Amino acid sequence: FENMTSWAVGGNINALEFTPINQYPVQITGGRVHIGDGSYPSGANLQPFTMAVYDDDGALGYPNTELATVEVTPTHYGWVDFTFPTPVTITSGNFYLGMIQGGNYPNCVPIAIDETNPSMRSYSRFVTGNAPWVLAGYNDFMIRAIVVGAGGPLDLSADNNVPGKYIEKHRENVG
Repeated sequence: FENMTSWAVGGNINALEFTPINQYPVQITGGRVHIGDGSYPSGANLQPFTMAVYDDDGALGYPNTELATVEVTPTHYGWVDFTFPTPVTITSGNFYLGMIQGGNYPNCVPIAIDETNPSMRSYSRFVTGNAPWVLAGYNDFMIRAIVVGAGGPLDLSADNNVPGKYIEKHRENVG
């Protein structure tokens, strides 16, 4: 990560858009989120937060319907894994994974940001200000999805005849 951010007030959301590369339906079983290295906010400690899956049924294909949530209590900084209690099935379109901030600044964990070769798929919602979803001022929030597609799991880190173009774990943008 090159940067980190957090909201002043808990309950606000930062999300990343995902496009399944395999056939539909796909099941979202969980994911990972990077919460930085503990250097920001100053004096912060590991606070719980919520991860959510959103459908792309909002205006302009933005996030809208919340499909599932899970509370996450981190035990360390860096990448934090989470699993949804029940897999979420997507039959078409995109989906979003969002981090709902727990706690007010500075008593919160941030979300890390990868500013190298941004894909412009990050969105934010100022929930406590009753604002709509917007393109985020930062790109890209470091959130990863664990998804099982119609053909089973597909490991994008393996270089073995992966269909289509994608941004894989090493952020190699072929577009």
